[in-house]
Amino acid sequence: MRIETERLLLRPMELGDLDDFVALHADPEVTRFIRPLDRAAAKERLHRDAREWRERGHGLLAMLDPKSDAFLGRCGLKYWPQFDETELGWVLRRDAWGRGYATEVGRACIEWGFAEFDLSYLTAMVNAGNTRSIRVAERLGLSPLRNDLLLGDPVVVYRLQRDEPIRLAPYDPSWPNRFAQEQAALDEAIRSWATGGIHHVGSTAVPGLDAKPIIDILVGVDSLEASQACFGPLAKLGYLYAPYQANEMHWFCKPHPSRRTHHLHLVPTDSSRFRDELAFRDRLRASPEAAEEYAALKRDLAERFGDDREAYTDAKTAFISRVLGR
Repeated sequence: MRIETERLLLRPMELGDLDDFVALHADPEVTRFIRPLDRAAAKERLHRDAREWRERGHGLLAMLDPKSDAFLGRCGLKYWPQFDETELGWVLRRDAWGRGYATEVGRACIEWGFAEFDLSYLTAMVNAGNTRSIRVAERLGLSPLRNDLLLGDPVVVYRLQRDEPIRLAPYDPSWPNRFAQEQAALDEAIRSWATGGIHHVGSTAVPGLDAKPIIDILVGVDSLEASQACFGPLAKLGYLYAPYQANEMHWFCKPHPSRRTHHLHLVPTDSSRFRDELAFRDRLRASPEAAEEYAALKRDLAERFGDDREAYTDAKTAFISRVLGR
């Protein structure tokens, strides 16, 4: 099993990693918030981890520089039977700090965990004084769940749910400003690909309309193939790609499906989807009656399909088609 991220290679830890594993857990700065391991304890940990891979299909992953094969740290998933929870973890060599590697591998492990295993949520258990790891957890979309003890040590347990339930909110006058702030960041990052402009779409773009408090952004691009080159810059802004309706668009969310603040669609400007997203927004802006009817429909669907985004979206299709005059 191998996972390739933008800059790193992840693969299961092996007994051949023992020297690097011991060195990682011998650095006093690294072990300020985790337990040090001597050689015997590290070897036993790797043997135990191999059993967990066989039994559960996940465990520790070595973080490697793909160019030099240098060991940079470890990450992965661990099941804790005393909590009946699966934890996401990361520990990096000191000389690998400050480069965004923890966030990068955290996102990769989250995608792997939710794609491959029947998990309703993941946790991260962090010492309350470990401000670096707390910032990583927050960037990954985790939020505090409870205070607890892990092997006798106090920790704050952070949680990330598989997907965020549908929740509608009254119109918020700050939504246009949130779009403008994100538009500026996107313009700087992907300007050369955004040949059709960066547009505020969806319900948060319609004044007075109830909406999920998620800023929907439409970017017009020349083609799906050419715009794949901007995936890297978007990842640096915290966007996660998912192959949703991939024949029509490149779809991203931020920071994670379990806690969404932004949706981003890269759509060819010569496509009907690009025209329809703008036209539907404009018609709702121009017709308070249509906007109110749409709000009532969404409130009903949120009650019926609050945990089923596909059904919620599909049930709006007939209304959208009627507004577009199809």
